[in-house]
Amino acid sequence: MPQYRIERLDFIPSGRRCNFCSRPLTSRVAYVLRDEKGNECLSGPTCLSTHARIDKSKEIYPNFAKACKGEIGDHKDVKAATKREGAAKPKAEGHLEIEYLVLRFRQLGNLPGMKIKTLEEAYHRYVKTGQITDDDRLHISRLIAKVSKERPEYSPKNLTACYAYMHWIKAALEDLHEDKQAFLRQMLFSLMKNLYLSPAQAAAVNKWFVKIEGAPVLDPEAFVPKQRSTA
Repeated sequence: MPQYRIERLDFIPSGRRCNFCSRPLTSRVAYVLRDEKGNECLSGPTCLSTHARIDKSKEIYPNFAKACKGEIGDHKDVKAATKREGAAKPKAEGHLEIEYLVLRFRQLGNLPGMKIKTLEEAYHRYVKTGQITDDDRLHISRLIAKVSKERPEYSPKNLTACYAYMHWIKAALEDLHEDKQAFLRQMLFSLMKNLYLSPAQAAAVNKWFVKIEGAPVLDPEAFVPKQRSTA
């Protein structure tokens, strides 16, 4: 039987199915797994334990769905899956650092200023092995502390919110006629430029997500206000 590791918990496109039971992943949030040959597959929380035989409480993996309000379910029993998901959390050690690294290099890597040279080697190591060194972890934790204080728009909490809102705004735009896209396009441009939406803007954007099947409710206060600083 193949051995799997959790690569991330992430949003997925509409219509994707669990690779283990072939049922639709209706929550549009899934565990992205990788086997020893490098093959990627998707799993809901039920099949993660019953088929992939992974105890996620012992795994270190990025969670890019943290801006969602509530927990994820899957294709089978949403209430039961929610209980299980809330009861088991990934190990704290290395978790935030890996999450931050992947956010900056892969999830938001197309935005200016995200890919910084001092993190390149750590990212390549992670892509190759699924792990980072103790030195990588220390460097990233120091960077997180620095940006959280001096440039909060680059803090883990804020970048996680940016990723979630960008993903679902783009998903909403795919289903909208061109003459109805103006507001969401304006919000997407503002988000990509400023890495921020006000609570009122985020709440207004959320109203569009209810029209998308399986879309989550995102926290309208997930963003961290930018501080004026001379640093």
